Formats: sequence, structure tokens, C-alpha cells
Amino acid sequence: MLTESGGSIEIVAHEHALVIVLSGSFDFSDRNDLDPVWEEAARRQTRAVVVDLAAVAFGDSTLLNWLIAGLRLHQRLERIFALAGPFHEPVDRLFTVTGLAQAFTRTPTREDALDLSKPTP
Repeated sequence: MLTESGGSIEIVAHEHALVIVLSGSFDFSDRNDLDPVWEEAARRQTRAVVVDLAAVAFGDSTLLNWLIAGLRLHQRLERIFALAGPFHEPVDRLFTVTGLAQAFTRTPTREDALDLSKPTP
């Protein structure tokens, strides 16, 4: 789905995870496109949800609040919730400036995040 500000959202199913791929820029005008994604993710029976932010060039408090809502939802559902990079500087700064870098499981790549979703033998 394309948003008015140029950001896009894609949901991709993997064996043990649902990957939400964001690209472009996200701000207040995108909230109506972002919110339904968590409803869809909650319906899926996956071990993990990975939000791939590698192609996000900019995000404001709208994106950050949306990610916090996703984290809380998936904690309640007892699912793994991870953010995948690499993170562009403005996105990384958003986590650092707000002090929320440690609140999320952040991985350098989508593959690293997907590794977290694999069942342990």
C-alpha cells in the first residue's frame, strides 16, 4: 500500500515470522495507513514480527509511537518483535534522541531478525 507522503508498507509472510517492510518517509499524515498493520499482524499466527526499516529515510514521532504500539501488542501476544536495519541516520537518531534504542530488539539486517524467529532445537 502506498501512502500519500511517499512511504510504502508491504507485509511479507515467512516460515516463522511476519515481515513488515517500510520504505520512504513516515510522518503524521501516514498514521491512517500504519494503524491497520497491527490488526493484520495480530491476526496472523506467527512466532515473530519483524519490522524492516532498512529503506526508511525519515520517521517522526508518528512512526516511533506506531513501533511502540507494535512492541506492546506483541509483548502481550508473547511474540518476538524485532526491528531490522541497517538503519539510516535519521531513523537511528530517532531512537537515540528519545532514549528508546534499548527498548527494542534491533538487528543489523532482516536475515538476523528472521534468525530470531527460528525455533530452537
